[in-house]
Amino acid sequence: MTVAQPSEEAEMKRLVLAAVVALMLAPAAPATAAKGPTLRSLQAQITTLKKQVKTLQKKVKANENLTLRRSSALRRRSTTSASARHSRS
Repeated sequence: MTVAQPSEEAEMKRLVLAAVVALMLAPAAPATAAKGPTLRSLQAQITTLKKQVKTLQKKVKANENLTLRRSSALRRRSTTSASARHSRS
């Protein structure tokens, strides 16, 4: 009885099949995990947001001051108009 030697082609097919099965059964590597932001990128975002907040606070303060000045000017006009009307009477 002669034992048949497997051909090189059959041997390669078995190795490739074994490699494919091993890859399919292996758990997913951490490389597939979702990457989050780095500490450096978060710090840069915080710095940018702080600058934006500071700018917006300045704008709000300027608008409040402008509103106060306008309302003061309107009050002065209305009191001077009212006193002028009373003095004419």
